[in-house]
Order: sequence, then structure tokens, then C-alpha cells
Amino acid sequence: MINNIKGKMDKYGVPAVSLSTCTHGKVSSLTIGALDYQLFHACSISKMMTALLVVKLEQFGELDLDVHVVRGCTLRQLLVHQTGLQDIPGHDSSKPFSSQSLQYTESRRFAYADSNYCFIQQYLEKRFGIPYRQLVESYIFDEYEMSNSRFPIRQDLDLVHGTLVNEDQRQMPLPDPSFHAAEGLWTTAADLGQMTAQLMGRDEELFIQMCTPLPSAPWAGLGIFFEGDVVNSLGWGEGFQGMVVLDRKTKVSAIVLTNHNSGRHQREGFIGDVVDYLLKRREDLH
Repeated sequence: MINNIKGKMDKYGVPAVSLSTCTHGKVSSLTIGALDYQLFHACSISKMMTALLVVKLEQFGELDLDVHVVRGCTLRQLLVHQTGLQDIPGHDSSKPFSSQSLQYTESRRFAYADSNYCFIQQYLEKRFGIPYRQLVESYIFDEYEMSNSRFPIRQDLDLVHGTLVNEDQRQMPLPDPSFHAAEGLWTTAADLGQMTAQLMGRDEELFIQMCTPLPSAPWAGLGIFFEGDVVNSLGWGEGFQGMVVLDRKTKVSAIVLTNHNSGRHQREGFIGDVVDYLLKRREDLH
């Protein structure tokens, strides 16, 4: 298996990859081209984490997903990108979003925008009085034993010791804390495998809620997307790409994180090839 994956890495020019699978609750992981503890930027896979946090908080009675939180939009609508919010070109990430400064369309149709999740982060921080990353640490990282996952900020360079450079051998800048909920997660495939194991196990009720779409966008759940019975979460940023795939029917997951940006959809290159390979083989990666 390792030689097969290394061959694919050579074919697509991928420097390093973090892999994991989960079958019947058992997580298996493998890192090639890096050390097991080194972190990859998960980019928009962060949105899946944010959605999980929100449904957990609702389960504990701390939130209501269907109460309006901004301009007549609910948390549920923010999570599924059906608010009319648009990303703001040139927004100064050191300044918070406000309902007055955000850009809107009249439509409530699906329109993917990081702004939805940036506003969720601000709402949660105001509601609970602590930084977003502390909420995730308490409700997800600690509970799921995700010890190699971080939402680092510039003052915490020690937290990302060993973080990978990108494919051009440039150290990537830490994401601004204003965008943690949308794209700030640094993690390993092993840690994300722990998360998928819980979502397909004891926290399956939360996963079912995340997989409940609004009628107007049946392909989009809370922080995730559907292809039939398969649930996807995609990450794409400067120098990094990744993908989380969960099969709801077989309860098998595959996760691939790379420090390589192919410039095309994850399904169309190395990540798609490896995900399909892992889901078919269903064997330990060790």
C-alpha cells in the first residue's frame, strides 16, 4: 500500500501527505514525507468543525439553530450558505465583521462564502465570552482526544512547532483569528479520523443533524456536502489541499491532507485517487 501511495505522490508531485481511515470505529493513520505530529492546514475543512461545534452547543441547550442572529438569517442558514452574505473583497482581517458592513444579495439561494462562518465565529465569541478556539478545544478537541489539532494565532508560534512548509518550501503564514471558523484549522488526518469515528459512533445523532439539508439545497448539509450516501468536506488554500469523506451507508471514512495545491478539484487528482483507493481497500495503514 505504501509503495502504491508513494507512486501516486510522485505522479502528482505531492511532497507530503497525512492519511487516515476509519472502519467500524477503528482509526488507522499514515504520514508520508513528514513526521506524524506535523500539522497540515485543513483550510475549509474548518467549516465542518464549526458546524459540529454548533450542533453540539445546540444539543446542550446553549444555542437554537433557527433563531435569527443577523439580518433575518439563522445559524442554520449561515451553516449551509443560504443567507445572501457575500465575501468582502479586501476586507481588513484585523477588523471584525458587522451586519452593516457585510455585503448581501436579495436571494437566499445557496452561495458559498467564508463570511457566513466568520459571522458564526463572532456570534459564538460574543455569546459565550471566550475565543472561538477555546470553545472548539473544550467541546471537540479534548472530548475526541484530538491532541494534534490547533487554531493557532500569531502570538502562539510554539503551538505550530513542526508545521509544514508549503510545496514551494515557503513557511505559510498563520491564519488570522478572524477567520478560524472558516479556514483556520491546522491538524493531522489521524485527528480528523478520531472525529469521524465519533460522528459515525456515539455522536451519530449529531452527524444526522449535520446531514439534514434545507430543501432549497439538497446537496449541502451543515458544513458538509453530499454525493449520494457520501459526505464530503473539502479544504483548499495556498499550498495545501485536503478532503474528508464519510460513507453513511458503510460507516467508513477516508481523510487525505497534503501540502500541495494542484489547482484543480480534489476529486480530479491525487486526493481523489487516494480516497478511492483507501475506501476500496479498507485496510490498516500502518
